[in-house]
Amino acid sequence: MLNLKDKFNSIAKPKIIPNLQFKHYDARASAEKYGAKWRAMIELFENDMLSFDPETNKIETQEQSYEWDFLARLIARGCSVKLLKEMLKGLDKPYVYELRKIYYDWARGVWKTIPKLDSLAAFVESASEDTWDDDDIDALYELSSSIETAIEVMNDEIALYGKRSEEEYVSEEWFTREKLSCPVCDTDLLPPKPNICEHIVFYWVLGPTDHPFFEFLSPKVQIAPDDLLATNRLPKIAQEHDLKIYALEEQDTDYPTQIILGIRQGDL
Repeated sequence: MLNLKDKFNSIAKPKIIPNLQFKHYDARASAEKYGAKWRAMIELFENDMLSFDPETNKIETQEQSYEWDFLARLIARGCSVKLLKEMLKGLDKPYVYELRKIYYDWARGVWKTIPKLDSLAAFVESASEDTWDDDDIDALYELSSSIETAIEVMNDEIALYGKRSEEEYVSEEWFTREKLSCPVCDTDLLPPKPNICEHIVFYWVLGPTDHPFFEFLSPKVQIAPDDLLATNRLPKIAQEHDLKIYALEEQDTDYPTQIILGIRQGDL
């Protein structure tokens, strides 16, 4: 049985939802975009830390895309290959992880999961029901410190961007089989062949029997299809990319299609 600390700090790989729209892309160009040194990315492969040879110059699968993104971001942030050898010892190969979901605790030399608000509540609630030991108490102290840090970060963001209500970022509305248009210019956006206008930053679709996919995604925006499955993340995505998001559900059908539009607010 896992104790509280184990439950809180267990590292899980992301669930990769197949995306039929995924297309292979250029590894060298991606490294340049992240600011990762190309030679360092090759060294990762040579040291058995990257599961595929980047000199083939193609990212062929979604799994490779996640792995490349994780390692390239670490290299871009100043981690050397030698340092990564030590840092990655606690993770399983291939390193298919997301930096937005885990972080490295430098003081303890371990990777930890960035907790969601609902899991935080469940964790604290379970603390009153489970058997306590010293590790549990230490975990709660760490949790307290993490919450204080999160509050500081949120206050900094509020000072920088101002405090806005969720409704200012996300609008929940309906559409029908006859009518779906851009809220800015009224261009017809009905699937399956929407007319993508200049205001659309992304056009996300989840049908009753399909996996979610992007009908359109601006190359200037880095968002994965599963990012939009958690509706509580939509305000954050809207803020990060200066968007107004419209979460739309098909009306008058037993098995509705969901569409989420990211509408341009400023220059991307």
